[in-house]
Amino acid sequence: MQERPGLRIVRDPSDSVAGSGPVGWATSQLQSALAARGINVDLVQRVDDVPADADCILAAGRASAAAGAILDRAGVSMPEVAEALALVPGHLDGRSALLACGNDVRGLVYAVLELADRATYAAEPRRALEINRPIVETPANPIRSVMRMFVSDVEDKPWFYDRSFWESYLSMLVAQRFNRFHLGLGIGHNFVTDVHDAYFV
Repeated sequence: MQERPGLRIVRDPSDSVAGSGPVGWATSQLQSALAARGINVDLVQRVDDVPADADCILAAGRASAAAGAILDRAGVSMPEVAEALALVPGHLDGRSALLACGNDVRGLVYAVLELADRATYAAEPRRALEINRPIVETPANPIRSVMRMFVSDVEDKPWFYDRSFWESYLSMLVAQRFNRFHLGLGIGHNFVTDVHDAYFV
């Protein structure tokens, strides 16, 4: 059986959305997820740098010309709302390409991390990246928040000072599309009067 060619991830630094630091981080997460499953992946800056027989993932902002070409051919219109994302199969310059697109930086981060999640947990990671029809998503809630409490120096200092914990924990929150985080310090011991639900007071 002939081995499938390696993947290429195209991220144009001149694209103000794709070239941002958060999208660079998300792209590295996708590369790591694929490498962990034994899939060779290279990062390139232009579609022209992708061999004709290689699979291509294009990470791009909605306003980029490359993303617009794929969206137009697929008949896909992205809503102009914060954090909107799209995963659209298509072709660009004669090459097969999967577009991971965001209306803004955070939307593109979520799109790229969706692919990383699929590659991590699918039984066949390459097939998990074969999107057959366009996927367009917008957030149901503009704020998606979680709070973590620090209430005990004995119980909580170990994780609070553990850098590797924070890296994995915050990465998990971003992958699950939380966009707010609240670190709560201390907890009250006395209940106020006439308040029936005072668990977090």
